[in-house]
Amino acid sequence: MRGSPKSKGQGPKLRERVSCSAFRDSGRGSRSMLHGTRNTEHAFTLIEIMVVIGIMALLMAISVPFAYKVFHKEALRQAVSDIVEVCSHARAQAIMQGAVTEVVFHPKEKRLEVSGGSRSGPARGGPDAGANPYHVYNGGAEVKPEAVVAVGGSSASGGNPAAPPGSGLSAQVPDSIVLEALGINLMDYTDADVARVRFYPNGTCDEMLLILRSDRNEQRGISLEVTTGLATMMVESDLQKLRDRLR
Repeated sequence: MRGSPKSKGQGPKLRERVSCSAFRDSGRGSRSMLHGTRNTEHAFTLIEIMVVIGIMALLMAISVPFAYKVFHKEALRQAVSDIVEVCSHARAQAIMQGAVTEVVFHPKEKRLEVSGGSRSGPARGGPDAGANPYHVYNGGAEVKPEAVVAVGGSSASGGNPAAPPGSGLSAQVPDSIVLEALGINLMDYTDADVARVRFYPNGTCDEMLLILRSDRNEQRGISLEVTTGLATMMVESDLQKLRDRLR
């Protein structure tokens, strides 16, 4: 049968309607697929979040003590470091300025500072080069300690104020640290009001041994090498060996 003209004219319209309907159906299908995908996505549960927070808290608890030790030295280590620094500054000052330099200890107050003198040390290779390294001579005459004037600490006449702790020219031992022993040239100055260690322009110095004890009964020592003027830190095993030799 042949279609009527009316049916022929409706053919394209029918196809257009079918196409639009199919497009709408595919759109609904894609939207339903999108909705399905969203529903299948996983979010963090409360338990997982709590586990992550717990791990982070544990890592912070472990790292805080190490970070504190890096940025804040314990009292005993800090005291030893400060004293070694003061002695190093005194040695350098004596060599660079060609002058006798002292580290003045106040054992009862547990503090020390650097003081220096005029250019009165013996010339290297001169007639006084073989003199007693514990005395300083100028033109054959011994320079007395009274000739020493303060550079980093207080002078005999009270001229200059003491350098602040942390400057490298003075140090204050904390109250939690006990000054166990102070020996200079084999003499005990532990209970003295003032004790002086002299550094010379030729790099030598007085012999010194200082022992500190912390509130946790830990001991550290500082010794000065006479021929080089260098300060050395001593741990408990070194101090025990020294005691064994002295017995």
